[in-house]
Amino acid sequence: MNRFIWICFFCCLQVSVLKGQNWDYGYTHLGKEEGLPSNKVYFMTNDRNGVLWFGTDAGLCRYDGSHLKVFTKEDGLPSNDVFELFCDSKNRIWITTMSNELCYFYHDKIHTREDSKILKEIPENRQVSRVVEDKNHIVWVVLQPLVFCQVVQDDVKKSFNYNEIYGCAYRVN
Repeated sequence: MNRFIWICFFCCLQVSVLKGQNWDYGYTHLGKEEGLPSNKVYFMTNDRNGVLWFGTDAGLCRYDGSHLKVFTKEDGLPSNDVFELFCDSKNRIWITTMSNELCYFYHDKIHTREDSKILKEIPENRQVSRVVEDKNHIVWVVLQPLVFCQVVQDDVKKSFNYNEIYGCAYRVN
């Protein structure tokens, strides 16, 4: 009887090891052959719906898991070189480009300074350094030389320069 128990235990152990080692990793390779306009990707992010966005040297790419869509200057991008992407809580994809123009993708359209009230209020002729969002869902556009633009409810409420922020921080401390 003892021998029968050991044989059953050994068989169960073998079955569990064989099933437990059966790892099947699934992945999708994306490159020029799969529809990317270029193999040079500068930045990648995902939006609130799980769609992947790629900034390349030949346009903005949206990949939903099965379809790849490329947006270029013909679709409204200021430049085909897309350096950085940021998705905010409203599911807008903020885009920085080689031409140093800030734009965003929202409701299936690329919005630029020409058609966006937000972008018209952000100072021109400044290098866009970063776009971030705080815990209160306020989007901050950081420009060089150090100007911070606060976007609240689709409106630029205030722009701060470095001296104003440093002065406020200094007074608080």
